[in-house]
Amino acid sequence: LVLLCTRGVLVGGPGALAFPVPALLWCALLYSLFATVVMNLLFSCWTLVALSLEFVPNGMVDITSRPMQLSLRLGVMLVGWGPLTVASVMAGRNALLRRMRRLAEYDQLSGLLNRGAFREQGRARLQALAAGGRPAAMLMLDIDHFKSVNDRHGHAAGDSVLVASAQLARPALRDGDLFSRLGGEEFAILLPDCGMDDALQIAERVRSVFAATPTPLPQGG
Repeated sequence: LVLLCTRGVLVGGPGALAFPVPALLWCALLYSLFATVVMNLLFSCWTLVALSLEFVPNGMVDITSRPMQLSLRLGVMLVGWGPLTVASVMAGRNALLRRMRRLAEYDQLSGLLNRGAFREQGRARLQALAAGGRPAAMLMLDIDHFKSVNDRHGHAAGDSVLVASAQLARPALRDGDLFSRLGGEEFAILLPDCGMDDALQIAERVRSVFAATPTPLPQGG
């Protein structure tokens, strides 16, 4: 953007206003909406200052006249309008992509990784651990008598149990552990850099939390 603005000053003429457009569009495609707004603000301020100082070396136009001043200011505004529009569209697109990625990777009920994302991330994590000769452990969790909860209290109660189970287990895990709901009442936890003794301690910590915390069900169940 700086190079193109400088080039516009060196070339001069009314067309020099359009020189920074490629750089502004590039910013709109790669940077956040806020960064693009800042770039456009800097470009507009710099252009207006350059015009006020008569940085038009070849004297092609009389920029001191009021109609020309108005035209140039409108031109600056329109030049910045395009990149801002592109940046707004890209911000909406990126937000939609993040939402779609979350829908594709996370279980919507528990908020945990789903089976596919767990297998993909777990495979990559295990390959990295194996390459470095580092240990790993896997925990499998299954909620006892879950079917009877659904049968006696309804599926809404079962969903409450699944959500509560995910919330209870999370604090007992370490940063970097992969926690997934495989399906139904089955959960899996991948513990990177974890030997047998540490895995047993984490498993006991999870079990103790479940044993000590009752899960209230809808309608007082």
